[in-house]
Amino acid sequence: MRTLIAEAMNEIDDRYILEADAQPARAKRAVFPRVARWAIGIAAALAVSVMVPNLSSQAAEVLGKLPVVGAYFRLVTFRDWDYDDTNHSASVHVENVDAAGAAAGSAAAEAASNINLDMNVITDQLMEEFKAQIKADGYSALDISTDVVTDNDRYYVVKLSTFVSQADGYQETHYYTIDKTTGEEVTLKSLFAGTDTDYITAISNEIKRQMEEAMKTDSSKSYWLHDEDLGGENFSSITNSSQFYINADGRLVIVFAEGEVAPMFMGEQEFVMPESIWK
Repeated sequence: MRTLIAEAMNEIDDRYILEADAQPARAKRAVFPRVARWAIGIAAALAVSVMVPNLSSQAAEVLGKLPVVGAYFRLVTFRDWDYDDTNHSASVHVENVDAAGAAAGSAAAEAASNINLDMNVITDQLMEEFKAQIKADGYSALDISTDVVTDNDRYYVVKLSTFVSQADGYQETHYYTIDKTTGEEVTLKSLFAGTDTDYITAISNEIKRQMEEAMKTDSSKSYWLHDEDLGGENFSSITNSSQFYINADGRLVIVFAEGEVAPMFMGEQEFVMPESIWK
């Protein structure tokens, strides 16, 4: 086995090394931290996904049987569009998720495809609305961008940020989280799969606690918890479709859009969950 792996690595065409070195920094960050931790495993995974055409049939067969240590992802440019006619301006720079290489597997490819579809539907709709505004009087602006929020050994998180301005401005953010160990997109429900935790109640109560604490320490903050005028519109509970992401510290973060749980001027609201709730 060792001899065949060594043979496989010795038969790598030099141009693949040059191509790997030319990859964007984000792609490198997604791969090389794991190289440091699992050099042999990643070497095998990369050999399967990129180098098999250059290997002898015997070496390729051995490498093909080695376990994949995890999917790896990167962002690739999908839409790059700017517009400005003094009264109307747009900056649309959207990247799609690429499940880079065969090592990512079919689950990762499916997750990437679903995420890209959702981001592109949102982008297309906002661009159509903006183009319609160009024909109208007044001022309008559109800003759409994508960023990698988290890229560690376990999770890959992408954020789609949108800002629309006409009579007033409105910002909305969409988060997409992929579990690299399975290649699947993560949902709140899947995070707590296999446990009997009432995570909806636990998370909701923790958010209320943080809201109450924030209002006690900062008089400028106001959350909709006990507003009699709002009645049933007061925040009571999250749902399985609530926005969330996993941050760089591996903590679960619940996100609310502008005007969802607090006045618009407070912007988007994030609440980091303690490890006692999720870990």
